[in-house]
Amino acid sequence: MFMTEREQQILDLIKQDPLIPQNTLAEMLDLSRSAVAGHIMNLTKKGFIQGKAM
Repeated sequence: MFMTEREQQILDLIKQDPLIPQNTLAEMLDLSRSAVAGHIMNLTKKGFIQGKAM
C-alpha cells in the first residue's frame, strides 16, 4: 500500500521512539497535533502500525 512522504517521516520517528507523543511529533514536523493524528490514523488503516501505545 502507498505511503505518503509525511506518513513515512512520522513512521520513522515512531520507530525510533514508539511512545513519542503526538504533540512532540507535531512540533518536530511543524504540523498541528490533529494533522499528526490524521496521519497516524491513516498509517493504522493501511496496516503500517497497529495502534496507540498506552
